[in-house]
Amino acid sequence: MSKAQIDAHSWEFTQRIVRIWHNRLVRKHFKDVGSDDSTGSGRATLKSSVIIRDEDSALETLVKLVFFWLYLKGIDAISSMPFQWQMLPEFDRPQLAVIFRVQERKNKSGNYTLHIPHYNGNRQPEIPEYTKGNWWARVILKDNSKLTVYAQTKTEAERVIDKLTHYIDRKYLVEHSKPSFGYMEHKPFKEIKVKPHRADFYSQGKKDSSGKRNDISWRYYF
Repeated sequence: MSKAQIDAHSWEFTQRIVRIWHNRLVRKHFKDVGSDDSTGSGRATLKSSVIIRDEDSALETLVKLVFFWLYLKGIDAISSMPFQWQMLPEFDRPQLAVIFRVQERKNKSGNYTLHIPHYNGNRQPEIPEYTKGNWWARVILKDNSKLTVYAQTKTEAERVIDKLTHYIDRKYLVEHSKPSFGYMEHKPFKEIKVKPHRADFYSQGKKDSSGKRNDISWRYYF
C-alpha cells in the first residue's frame, strides 16, 4: 500500500490554518472579551464580527482578515480592494450546503459546512453522523467540481462519501470512478463527532460569477 498523500493544497486545509492563526491574534487583542459570540459591548461586537467561523467562505474570510488588519493599523475605511480571492469552482454550481454541529458541544462555535455539488434536489436527505478527522476522501466530477469528506479513519471517510455521492446528479459522475483517499499528517483537524443540523439548497449555486451571494432555494432541518 502506498503512503497516503497530504492534502495540503485543499481550501479546507488552508482555511483551517488561516482561521487558527487569525483567531489567535483576534483573541489576544480582545483578551478582555471572553466570548467569541458576545455583543454586549462595542469591543465584544467587533471581536465577534472578525472571528473567522468554520462555515465562512473564502470571500468572507478575506474580508475579515483585511478588516482586522485595517483596524489594527488605525485606518478608518477602505475605498477599494485591488485584488480578489479566487473562488472555488463549486461556488457557482447547484449545491447543498450541509451544516454540521459538534455533538455534546458546550457552546455555539465549531460549526462545519460540507458542500455537495450538483445536488439532485432531494428535500429530505439522510445525511450521516460521523467523526471528523484527518483522513480525506474525494470524488471529482466531470466539470471538476469536488466532494470532499474529512473523517477519523479511511473507512469512515469512505462510508460517508459513498452515502453523499448518491445525492449527486448522476450525469456529473465519472463512470467507474472511485474516491481518492489521503491522510493529513500534520493533523490540522480535531477528531470530533459531528451531526447534521441544517441543509441549505442553492439551485443557482452559492455565489454567481461576480461573487454575489445567491438566495437559498429551500432549507431543511434535521
